[in-house]
Amino acid sequence: MAESTKFFRQKKGAWIYIFDTETNRKKKVELELIIKSLNSGSIFKRYFVLKDERNKFAEEFRSKEINK
Repeated sequence: MAESTKFFRQKKGAWIYIFDTETNRKKKVELELIIKSLNSGSIFKRYFVLKDERNKFAEEFRSKEINK
């Protein structure tokens, strides 16, 4: 767990470099922003960087489903 948290902290400010062929420009975007974008557009799936975060979300989600 600590190792994956350390890895994410190292990557939290990481950039992904893009070349936009539509605008013919070079761009960069933070990894965290891509994950947030994936999550905002996805109805049935949630994406996480850390396995522990995923497991915690799954546990909370399942407990809500049972209480409905």
